[in-house]
Amino acid sequence: MDSAWHGLRDGGSPCQAADRVLLAAIAALDVLLPLSGLSLLIVLALDQLLIRRGPRLRRFLRTA
Repeated sequence: MDSAWHGLRDGGSPCQAADRVLLAAIAALDVLLPLSGLSLLIVLALDQLLIRRGPRLRRFLRTA
């Protein structure tokens, strides 16, 4: 899909610096609040196991 009309470059987000700040904030919260880290791992696992491997669910959610 051509994402030029969105102002995005192909294959990435518009600003790498914002991504680093977001990742740092998530890592800091995971250290301070371990339960948030656990819930993020559960969501990531569900994403990998259910959404990415199930073609019907992927079509329903319109993910790549």
